[in-house]
Amino acid sequence: MEATTKYVSVVHEPNQAIQTVQLALKHATSGNNGPAAVVFHSGAINGVVDTKNEPMIYHTKRYLVDQVTLSSKGSISEVIHMLEEAEHPFIIVGDGGFFMTMNGLISAVELNLPIIVVILNNAALGWVKNAQSETKIASEFEDIQFANIAESMRCVGYKELKDVFEKAMKVERPVVIDVKTTDEEPYKKVMYPLARSLED
Repeated sequence: MEATTKYVSVVHEPNQAIQTVQLALKHATSGNNGPAAVVFHSGAINGVVDTKNEPMIYHTKRYLVDQVTLSSKGSISEVIHMLEEAEHPFIIVGDGGFFMTMNGLISAVELNLPIIVVILNNAALGWVKNAQSETKIASEFEDIQFANIAESMRCVGYKELKDVFEKAMKVERPVVIDVKTTDEEPYKKVMYPLARSLED
């Protein structure tokens, strides 16, 4: 995991949990924001907390107050308004990202937003897979039929890119276009130079 995160730590005892998670948050939000990971050993999950010795806790106000911003009702309404005003808003997302956010299509159907979602489907979490070298762990997907998933949500689904855009522009419902792509090209080719230098 060190290849894909700024900070990795293993928790062996239950009392270490709070402090280690706080340190992970500090590393993730300091400097250039990036991912951090905390791995819980089975002993930390199944063990018993020592009630006589309280776990060490850091004061988080110094580094979390200005870093964590929750979406307000106003900002969410503003995004919905922008989508409503756009004639045919396009959203481009990877298959991994779509897995995490596809429930938003239900809202798009309810609000009658004619958005067009283009999924770049390489059947993998490309960023993670590229960093795993030879051993692949939980970074490859089966052949998922995203167009069918979209149809089940009362959207329009297409399984190819050719000659689809003109049809999609005429649809008054959300459209999902499942585009098969390759996972052979490494993600570093499209990274900002600064981000690439941090990984190298």
